[in-house]
Amino acid sequence: MRMRFAIAMLAAAPTVVAQTLPPTNAQSVSSKKVLRTAADLPPFTYPMTGTAQALLESDDATFNAFASRVRSDLESVFRNYDIQDKGVLLHLLSDKLDLQTLFGDDADALNTCEQMRLLFDQPAMKATGMFNDVTFLKARMTTGQSGGERFQAEYEKNFRSQVDSLPWAVVAERVGKRKADFERLSVEYVAAKVRADVEPFVSEHHALDFPMATRLIFWRGVLLTELPQRQIVLDVLSVYIKEHDAPRPPAAPVRPVTDDYFGTKVVDDYRWMEEPGNADLAAWMKAQNDYTRSVLSRLDAPRVRLLARLKDLDNAVPVVAGVTRAGPYLFFRQTNPGARTGSLMVRGPDGTTRTLLDPEKFTEKESHAAMDYVAPSADGALVVVGVSLGGSENSTIRVVETKTGRILPDAITRTQYGSPSWRADGRSFYYSRLQALTRDAPPTAIYENEKTFLHVIGEDPEKDRAVFGPGVSPGVPVPVAGFGAVFATPGCPFVGASWSAGTTNPPDIYVAPADRAVDERTPWKKIVASEDELAVVDSPAAVFGSTLYLLMQKGTPNRRLVSLDLNHPDLSRARVLLPESDVVLDGIYAAADGLYVLERVGVGFRLARIRYEASGEPETIALPYPGAVLAVDANVQLSGAVFVLGSWTRPESAFLYDSATGRSADLGIMPRHPADFSKIEAREVFVPSTDGAQVPASILCAKDIRLDGSHTAVLEGYGAYGISIDPFFEPKFLPLLERGGVVVFVHARGGGEFGEKWHLAGQKATKQHTIDDVVATARYLIERKYTSPQHLAVLGTSAGGIPVGGAITQHPELFAAAVDNVGMTDLLRFQTTQGGAANIPEFGDVGRPGEYEWLYRISAYHHVSNGTRYPAVMGVTGVNDPRVPSWIVAKFIARLQAASGSGKPVLLRVDYDAGHGLGSNRTQREEQIADEAAFILWQTGYPEFQPR
Repeated sequence: MRMRFAIAMLAAAPTVVAQTLPPTNAQSVSSKKVLRTAADLPPFTYPMTGTAQALLESDDATFNAFASRVRSDLESVFRNYDIQDKGVLLHLLSDKLDLQTLFGDDADALNTCEQMRLLFDQPAMKATGMFNDVTFLKARMTTGQSGGERFQAEYEKNFRSQVDSLPWAVVAERVGKRKADFERLSVEYVAAKVRADVEPFVSEHHALDFPMATRLIFWRGVLLTELPQRQIVLDVLSVYIKEHDAPRPPAAPVRPVTDDYFGTKVVDDYRWMEEPGNADLAAWMKAQNDYTRSVLSRLDAPRVRLLARLKDLDNAVPVVAGVTRAGPYLFFRQTNPGARTGSLMVRGPDGTTRTLLDPEKFTEKESHAAMDYVAPSADGALVVVGVSLGGSENSTIRVVETKTGRILPDAITRTQYGSPSWRADGRSFYYSRLQALTRDAPPTAIYENEKTFLHVIGEDPEKDRAVFGPGVSPGVPVPVAGFGAVFATPGCPFVGASWSAGTTNPPDIYVAPADRAVDERTPWKKIVASEDELAVVDSPAAVFGSTLYLLMQKGTPNRRLVSLDLNHPDLSRARVLLPESDVVLDGIYAAADGLYVLERVGVGFRLARIRYEASGEPETIALPYPGAVLAVDANVQLSGAVFVLGSWTRPESAFLYDSATGRSADLGIMPRHPADFSKIEAREVFVPSTDGAQVPASILCAKDIRLDGSHTAVLEGYGAYGISIDPFFEPKFLPLLERGGVVVFVHARGGGEFGEKWHLAGQKATKQHTIDDVVATARYLIERKYTSPQHLAVLGTSAGGIPVGGAITQHPELFAAAVDNVGMTDLLRFQTTQGGAANIPEFGDVGRPGEYEWLYRISAYHHVSNGTRYPAVMGVTGVNDPRVPSWIVAKFIARLQAASGSGKPVLLRVDYDAGHGLGSNRTQREEQIADEAAFILWQTGYPEFQPR
């Protein structure tokens, strides 16, 4: 079965050092008393002003402690920025004020205002040198008002003569004639300006940013005057105080560790998080998750509406996947409306469908159960099902009797990648099992010494005999670290075995007589070596009778199809059935009536059949409608093939192709989803990227979208392992699309859209290309006005953390928000995890000098810099993740929270009953999507999601 790459819809991560600065550097007791004179003003208009009053009436120690924090904020800002306070004239006489209304056609007055604007513009201000003097600025700040000896001296020396030379009489005369208009316009302008400055930062629930702080310096000066703007200024100061004292995420302790990578010193502030069973990390993550919930609670009302819509869409019809045939039965997984997780279903020869296994019966306490894999016997009488808890993927094999639904006593633990394969007798099967570990074993030991065993139904699994793996057969030197499996095919007198170092490492292939593959004495013979390069796709091999069919990619990145006689297995004499062409061969599937071949070019698909007895071009199968072939299932004992057809805007359907009639019939097991995509279209475009690459991107948006840069857009990238992002129907996109949003998938280099060449263009030394393609697509969306930086979010899952982390650390200015969903962001330490060694073939070996440099360049954690204005970020992790452990996401979030200078939220979302997401149930996915979507809509400025 060819499985589509499952993508979370809206599945992260810098941090925030407050760069806020209102009241002043040394707001002393005397200045506090000045502020208290505002007590007789009208009631405050902002709802959060109670904290302002509390501060104004606090004791001196409390007030001075507040002033000390402000001073610290100011000093950090002064080290990184220069300030240009243009003063009240720039605000009241700028071109944003309706001067034409104020002065009519009075050319003299308008000319005077233009002279003032020129005087106050940035180049002129810089020319005076007055507002670039940090010492002067600090001195001015300490005065707490517009006066002060230092200020007066600089004013007289550098600026006053220029101001005095302007024809003030002309302006005064005009203003005098229209005093009411001038006052109304000025107050309206200042009110609008203050609110425009403040409200976006208030909505983020974080400290005000640098430009806001510079404005507050000016507004505080206004407070000490009798201008009509006093009330507005008090409101603004109240907002600042509220934000300054708002709850903040708990800071992670910094405990630096320095590593030496071939002469390069690299400091890791949060190495302590990697320690197994770390109580400090657990406590910090709990506090972070509590903080995240408190922040998102401010979005409760719109989030509740969003979640309700998601649930309606997600529960409209049963969701079906994993369709496979065996004997007279059709098996598939189905998640019914209202159910948390999918059940194994079976449709019998009489057409009736029933539940065969509901994994919920294995749920323990607070850990939900889910199915990881399903393998029916050739006659369909028995089914092996892998079930794991809490999203851990740490499966236990269960065996179900199809006729009765009875669960047999056989239960085999430690079968995370069990790869079950039934023998011809239908009463025994091969399976792979991880070694039992001691308490002090390092994480990297988990995938060492994996062996394949033979289990006979009813016997004790602990007494099963190993048939393949490290140390099993003295004459077969299988490496200690890696993954193995044994596979049998009905009607074939041989069984095969494979071993791979992991991920994209082409496997070694062995063969042995089926009747002798029962224990450690199995006479295995290697027939394909890793260096021969069997394609690393979902189904690169198939067997019919004594013939082995292989997709090979050495020297042919689009792959070639060859056949091999297992009675005389010599790869050098393999017959080429399909040579390489401009079409990518993506998978092969053996059925009774021929070999089915899946072909692709980019996001376009073709399914073909080669008759076993014929030669020449394959027969192309007419698809019911244009779409992506998301899954294929074939059985050597049955004719035809089952395939699932998908599209961005059309619900998926499962079809059975009948070679006798040449037609494909809908199996009727996937009810048509009622979600209305009639107003949505998918636009397939090519984006120019680095090295001249033209990168495909799929854009989902309203057919009548106005390209004005105003739309929230979510850009997702992956680009790893040769995995493609193929068109699929996802009703849960609608809540964003219905709000005028845009959903974009970039088919980045490192994926498999254009075969192995495309994969290699984003792997190891070329991995930066994957990041480049995401960045290029972001710029494309901005340039074409689908969105703009303040409305653009980027999202990545798992290996998609590399392009997301790279995008926001290399080009933070392009994004308003990012979601790092179980993402790989620390590439220097990832190799120490349980799956680290298995990923060396894809990313490189940190223990090798040249490869360390590749990994360092793409390791987002190591490129977070202090003071950089990063976008808002949400990091997402599950504590049971076996692929990307939680400490990787936690370190990235901790570093960003300590470094970001934007004041935007950096959140860590933790699911304590989840792993990498593959075993999450429906409720968990809905809640996660709701959190991510609400966060993105909030941070990209969608009005409904702005906190009140």
